[in-house]
Amino acid sequence: MPACKLLLVWCSLIFLPGALAAQNLVPNPSFTDINICTEYTSPCEAAAWWRVAPHIRRVTAVFNPQGVNNGDSYIQLESNQGFRQRREYLQTRLLAPLKAGKKYKVVVYAGSRHDYADGIDLLFRTQDIYSMFARFIDVQPSIRLREKHEVKHIKSWHVYETVYVPDSNYTNLVLGDFSPERRLKDDEEPLYFWVDSIAVTPLEDTEKLDNRRAKNVYGERHRHTLPDAYLRSQGMDLIKMATAPVVDTMLRHKREEFFRLLEAGGPKAPDATINRKLLELMQLQQTSSHCDTIILGSGLFTEKGAEINDKYAFVLDSALRYYQSGQPGKIKVIGYINRPGTDHYNELLSHDRAQTVVKYLVYRAGFTYDDFETHGMGRQSPRYDTLTGKGREGNDRIEIIVCTPPQMITLVPPSPPKADTLVIPDVLFKHNSAALEPRFLAKLDTLIRKIPKEKVELQVIGHTDNNGTDAYNEDLSRRRASTVATFMGMKGYADKVRYIAGEGEKRPVATNTTSEGRQQNRRVEIIIHKVVD
Repeated sequence: MPACKLLLVWCSLIFLPGALAAQNLVPNPSFTDINICTEYTSPCEAAAWWRVAPHIRRVTAVFNPQGVNNGDSYIQLESNQGFRQRREYLQTRLLAPLKAGKKYKVVVYAGSRHDYADGIDLLFRTQDIYSMFARFIDVQPSIRLREKHEVKHIKSWHVYETVYVPDSNYTNLVLGDFSPERRLKDDEEPLYFWVDSIAVTPLEDTEKLDNRRAKNVYGERHRHTLPDAYLRSQGMDLIKMATAPVVDTMLRHKREEFFRLLEAGGPKAPDATINRKLLELMQLQQTSSHCDTIILGSGLFTEKGAEINDKYAFVLDSALRYYQSGQPGKIKVIGYINRPGTDHYNELLSHDRAQTVVKYLVYRAGFTYDDFETHGMGRQSPRYDTLTGKGREGNDRIEIIVCTPPQMITLVPPSPPKADTLVIPDVLFKHNSAALEPRFLAKLDTLIRKIPKEKVELQVIGHTDNNGTDAYNEDLSRRRASTVATFMGMKGYADKVRYIAGEGEKRPVATNTTSEGRQQNRRVEIIIHKVVD
């Protein structure tokens, strides 16, 4: 769940320099709303955006209160055309479809620390796009923003502007580098593109925005895993891969289904339906062996022997995505193989394959070598007829056995650690100003030092009393939050701040009828989210 509320009015209308009074169809266009994930223990990217290859590392969101477009964050996309050929792409769904033949103004604030990085590309589509790996997508982009589109140059940043006329009704936008492959020189670093904000605005008519669509795009869940439908389209069905009952995984799914039912139905959900779901949970709990066996076929490896086949390596990521490092007991990785040669040769090769799987999971999935126990069984324990080619192929496999301790059924879904709040009082600022009082900088420094520098993610939110207009108070509270966040960046917390905002007078903690109460309401809150290992 995102930590930030879904502000649908804010999502619908965004005003950017050069596009004043224009309706922006791009959600979270300045990447200022950063999600704090609770469904996984790793942080998320900008809300309403997700990766084309979501299981690879997350796209970097960089806190930048002095952004070129007055934004608080920009995203960084890698275009490594060297040895690993990594390309990162980010995608979203527009708040209203582009209409074929209509004119749209496109404004993008982008940049790079590399002189040889020339522009950024946009691809409009009619559906999401996914990939197993963060690799080059060989597709002609809809727009290549280059030097001829530049209307302003600010240090390492460029402001690109163009008019786009779509040839079809497009609903999706993909952002990244679609330029042809080019090998880097020996002394060149990987390319990193920055995007501070993006606006796609209709020039002819005002579009009717769908709030339900906005809610869906902000609630998109595929930030860390590929959709099951995509896996099936690639010929991968993890459920069919596991020939032994994966009871614990089923238990988790049933528990999630049960809580979804409670959340959706609330007190209106029929008691009989809730009782039936709870009974299913109890039956699974009673029959669970607490051991999962995942069987991966020989296609996981290349014909060379023990080398992982890149095309199917993601199966390993998915197979163990429900398990975390450090759990009690060892994960057994057992190799089986039946090749021409001696029994000893087959045992060695099967053991090498098991060790290759472990090495992959250690370096790609966050496990440690202490989590695993490897065995090479060679020709032992065949599952199919050893006299046929198909049977021998089926006997070449890796078995991953994970045993977890029994889990008690609870009626409360797991929740993230409770966030702490550090309050920066109004007295540290100059009167009616976002500037800090120089004589109180030491006091602010003392307060900031109370925040841990490890395993935290921070939100900085400003508040005011009810004196003044709503617009003035929101602006002042936001500028004060930005001042505090900038000060925190100077103290080493720049990479921990995920979101800043100004709430104005909306969240009082005391009465506004007394001077003491109003002073309590004038504050900046630093919300400290703990990241669980």
